[in-house]
Amino acid sequence: MFRSLSQVSQTTKVVQSRGYATAGGYTYQTSQLKNGLRVVTASLDSASATSVGLYVNGGSRLETPKTLGASGVFRRLAFKGNNEFSELRLAREFELLPGTFEVGVGKEHIVFQTEFAPEQVAKALELLHQASNPDARAHVIRLGRDQVEQDTYTNEADPRSLILDLLHREAYRYAGLGRSTFAPAQRVHHVDEHVMEEYLSSAFQNRSATLVATGNVDHAAFVQSAETQFGSRPVGGSNNTASTYHGGEFKAYAESDTHFGLAFEGAATGSADEHASALARVLFGGGRKLRDYGMGQGHTSRLYQHAVKSDSVDSVESFNLNYSDSGLIGVIGKAAHGKTKSAVDQVVKGLASFKSTPASEEELAKAKDSFKAETFFKTESRTGLSEFLAQQNGKSPAEFVKAVEKLTAEDLNKFIKKATSSHPTLVVVGEDLEEVATPAEIQKQLK
Repeated sequence: MFRSLSQVSQTTKVVQSRGYATAGGYTYQTSQLKNGLRVVTASLDSASATSVGLYVNGGSRLETPKTLGASGVFRRLAFKGNNEFSELRLAREFELLPGTFEVGVGKEHIVFQTEFAPEQVAKALELLHQASNPDARAHVIRLGRDQVEQDTYTNEADPRSLILDLLHREAYRYAGLGRSTFAPAQRVHHVDEHVMEEYLSSAFQNRSATLVATGNVDHAAFVQSAETQFGSRPVGGSNNTASTYHGGEFKAYAESDTHFGLAFEGAATGSADEHASALARVLFGGGRKLRDYGMGQGHTSRLYQHAVKSDSVDSVESFNLNYSDSGLIGVIGKAAHGKTKSAVDQVVKGLASFKSTPASEEELAKAKDSFKAETFFKTESRTGLSEFLAQQNGKSPAEFVKAVEKLTAEDLNKFIKKATSSHPTLVVVGEDLEEVATPAEIQKQLK
């Protein structure tokens, strides 16, 4: 089943108009077109280029048993043209712009990204509009199947991607957020034009969306161009397939080093616990046996002290993922040869230590400093900033950091206790699967 692990204006109604600049020099503004499309800009006059991302509220969570794998196929269908713009014409137009383009598929968003010279905003938006409206043509789907299949194999060969995929699948029992963003191998050749048409009509078209521009961009002019290109686009629906966290267990043999993942129910985007979950991930920390230096390695963190310093864990990292109605927080690790049982036990001990010895003010201060640096580092690039603004509905990195900095040690410890009290989700893939603690046993250890 698994391959070796060794082998992602006037025409608008203004909702918010924030004309302030941050330490990074960006000025943030948010508007809304008549059809409901949110438009966010982060302007920096000195930037040499402009990046635009269209974030459509689609993604793999909206697949049904009939359309399973469609979002993975869509990744290779986008930018392939439609009846109005052929693939050749679309590619040529982007070359003449000149501009770059790419598409990404997530659990609950499909993203179309382009970067171009500032004076080409109107033309770039026209091309982005065409690129984000592909037709489900049989020959395009057929020719792209080899690439879709390769995407799936590549995902399975990357330990982190595979473990995260499996954690979602088990935590949400295959539905909603449990759907993979990559087409299952057995489904690649079953997704035809009829399946794609159903997916496009139910899980892509008439969905809420956000258009984000970063770099050298004038907000008023950008909104006007957006109205011209996207003003008639149907924008509506939200994620109507609620995902409920359950927890679970999955183990699979593979001829490779053993990797594992342990997750708990986290926090949804916009929830009261969202900021605490972001900081808890930093507080958990991690690291590698082969010591590497750099921001966020967390060599003084609980997981590093309990797990990486032991002889059973080669590496471990914490993660936090927030979605519209749920979230996952947890740990991904690589066990030393033949010591998976001990590796999982050591990680659990590290997490359990927060209950016996709650996070101190000193730990909290370090975590806040690290989170602040990490957030600003990730949003230094135009594309990184664009993704952040889309997820946070236009809230700037500085605003988010400010909210996190208000958290107290009591807030953080309360969230950690709540999260680690949920039913665990455990995934282990590799050669060493024997005697690893079950989720029920892990839950007892955490109590």
